[in-house]
Amino acid sequence: RHGNELAKGQKSISKQDIERYAEIVLDPHSIERGKSPGGIYYSRRYPDGTVYAVEQKIRDSKLEFRTLWKQEVGGIMMPIFLATDERDA
Repeated sequence: RHGNELAKGQKSISKQDIERYAEIVLDPHSIERGKSPGGIYYSRRYPDGTVYAVEQKIRDSKLEFRTLWKQEVGGIMMPIFLATDERDA
């Protein structure tokens, strides 16, 4: 049912977006409780500034894929490196 998204800032989903599903769920940047009972939101921001979110819901003791959306928040993610002096360890 995706294709012509109406929510402000939300972008339409493509086949390439669906292919990111496993990466979003297995290596999310954020996990939150969903709005509906048993819902779980996984989100991941990519270096180009696009955020993807996946909702899964527990139904009959199984996780069920509910929705995938993306939004361009802009900006480029910059890597942050933290270094410590071995003498401080």
